[in-house]
Amino acid sequence: GGSGVGTRSGLGPTGLFVVRARALYAVTKLGRGEVMCALDSSAGAAPGCSALSPDGALAVARFEAIFLFALEGRGPCFAFDGFKRAVTFCGRYLVVLSDRSADSQGADSQGADSQGGQPGLDSSTLGASVTACVLTVYDAEHKLVAHSGPAPGRVRVLGQAWGGIALLGESGRAWRLRERPMESKLHTLAARGQFEVAVAVASAHGCPAPQLAELRWKYAQYLFNLGESDGAVAQLVETIGQLPAARVVRSLLEGAKIEQLAAYLEALHLHARTETDGAGS
Repeated sequence: GGSGVGTRSGLGPTGLFVVRARALYAVTKLGRGEVMCALDSSAGAAPGCSALSPDGALAVARFEAIFLFALEGRGPCFAFDGFKRAVTFCGRYLVVLSDRSADSQGADSQGADSQGGQPGLDSSTLGASVTACVLTVYDAEHKLVAHSGPAPGRVRVLGQAWGGIALLGESGRAWRLRERPMESKLHTLAARGQFEVAVAVASAHGCPAPQLAELRWKYAQYLFNLGESDGAVAQLVETIGQLPAARVVRSLLEGAKIEQLAAYLEALHLHARTETDGAGS
């Protein structure tokens, strides 16, 4: 029997995914007809355990991982182990409801918080209600776990609504996980020492240059404390034009970081010369 059907349109070929319990198929349009091919003839997905990503890929949740498929064939996978109850997408976030232990990811709430909502979900229905499930929200763009923890109750429906991730419980109660403001997310990442991720997230989402420069400044101090001077200087160089040079120079002098100061001043001189040449052309 079938467990799901999804369509993809837009860039690339338009087609149809057919998800059955024991196989996956893709139907694509060729001329005036259609061509059906098997993406995976050995395994499919249970009801509620497949979803379309924003870019038209099919995510299939199985015990060993989440597998992605295009109309042309199988793509990458995300290693989420454990029995999956449901999977859906909310923007760039891949949301998984599973029976595994929350400790297996070693992460707690980072990118979302829960809040009650109203009924009316556009979602996939779980095969049966479950207790003590784990909800994992994976940021597919930046490849990090944004949230992992127990589901708030006995969940029957997982989907997206009200601008966030929506869950509907067996009792009729609803919950919403919504994305934290960017400043809050960056603060949390920095507090955990995940500066590389924080810089990548801030850059990808167009954070104001002064805010990004302050983040790089904190990253540099963090790297100096770890003894990674070269990496720290590289971050300071990226702040040129945004942070006052006097502030950086004073900090390096007070720390007796003479070699690092020389490298920074050389980069500062090159930046100034480049700006002068650009203004004169």
